[in-house]
Order: sequence, then C-alpha cells, then structure tokens
Amino acid sequence: MLEKLDKRDKIHLINLIGRRSNNTPNFALLIGAGASASSGVKTASEMIAEWRRQLYEESKSTKPFEEWLKDQDFYEDDEEYGILFEKLCDQRSQRRTYIEECVKDAKPSWGYIYLANIIAHN
Repeated sequence: MLEKLDKRDKIHLINLIGRRSNNTPNFALLIGAGASASSGVKTASEMIAEWRRQLYEESKSTKPFEEWLKDQDFYEDDEEYGILFEKLCDQRSQRRTYIEECVKDAKPSWGYIYLANIIAHN
C-alpha cells in the first residue's frame, strides 16, 4: 500500500505517525487477514481450507468432500483453526516449522513493520 503513495503523502504519513501528545501515538493500527495476504502469508481461512482438504485426502473417504466435511466435528466450530492445526501438527515444534515455512518468503506489510516497532519501543 505504501508504494502506491506519492512522496508527499509518504512524508505526511511519516510526520503524522511521529507526532505524539502525552506520549500517546497519533494513530490507530488495525491488522487483519489483509495484512497477512498482502505480505504473502496464507490467511487463517486459506490454512483451514488446506487442512480440511488434507484431512479429507488422508481419510480416503468415498464421500464427496463437502458431504464428508459436514460430518466432521471440527466443521464450522469456533475453534476450527486451533483444532485442525493441532490435529495435523500435534507437536509444538511441528506447528513452529509450519508457520516458519509459511512466512519464509513473506515481505511484511507496513502494518507489520510498524506493529513490530510499537512492540519493540513500548
């Protein structure tokens, strides 16, 4: 997104971010799935879709995918991401390796870069 701004807008943004009153930043930062996607990282929804398909293939079910999926107790559970992640990567080291693989070629968006700076300096 920042690359779409012209030089004057970038300077304005940098100045705006740098302004503080009473040690409070003059901005709000919302990072969602779009920040991951624009950085080249799979979104949670994409990971869930991948994991569902992987479990389906491992099950060797003769049912069509959608029918099989609806029969699964994890399907549309509020905790589906965590359930599937732990089901496929039951060891913490496996989960770490999976995430490291997901982000190895990513280019962090400005939101992530700025968030890292906020964390580092507060």
